[in-house]
Amino acid sequence: SLKIKSIMHQNNASALLYFNRSVNYFYFNDLAHPVQLLDPLNYIKLQINKEFKLQSLSFNSLVCLQYSNHDALSVPLFLLNQEMVYKKSLIKDINISTKLSAILFSTYYPDAFFPLTDVFYQQRTIENKVVPFFTGNINISKNKFSVGVIFDHLSSFFFNNNFYVPMYTLPQPVMRFSLNWGFVD
Repeated sequence: SLKIKSIMHQNNASALLYFNRSVNYFYFNDLAHPVQLLDPLNYIKLQINKEFKLQSLSFNSLVCLQYSNHDALSVPLFLLNQEMVYKKSLIKDINISTKLSAILFSTYYPDAFFPLTDVFYQQRTIENKVVPFFTGNINISKNKFSVGVIFDHLSSFFFNNNFYVPMYTLPQPVMRFSLNWGFVD
C-alpha cells in the first residue's frame, strides 16, 4: 500500500492519493462460495476535500475518484459527500448548530446479501441506482454540554421500497436524541 496526503491549511483543503495492491484477495463469488483471486488486485483512490465558510454557514465537500482493475472488487467510480453546517451563538455562550449531510455516488454493481449465511457476495446483474443519502441534526450546546436530535436515513422518505444492495432494503428513517456531557476534573 502507498498513501500520500497533502494538507493545505490556508485553503482549508486536502488531497489524498491511495494505492493498494492485494495478492491472494479473498471474496465470495456469485454463488456465495469463497474464492481466492490468483492475480494481483490493484485499487487506486484520489480524494479531494475542501471547506468553504460564509460567516455562520460552512460547506465541507469531499470528492473521491476510485478504480479497481478486477471485477472481484466493484467500487463506484465517483463519490461526492457534501456537508452543510450552520452555527450560531445565541445568548450567554449558548450555541445552536445544524448540519445536513448528503452522499451521492455513481452506479456500480454492489455485492448482494445472502441472509442464510449472513454474507455479502459478488453479483454483476443488478446495477445500483443513483440514490442520494441524507442525514441531519440539530443541537444546542453550552460549554461541555449539548443536547440535540439526529435524523438518519432521510432519503427513505423520498424513495420507497428501494434497495441499495439486492435483497437488502434501505433502512427506515430514524430520529435519535443525543446528549453529550463532558466532565472535567
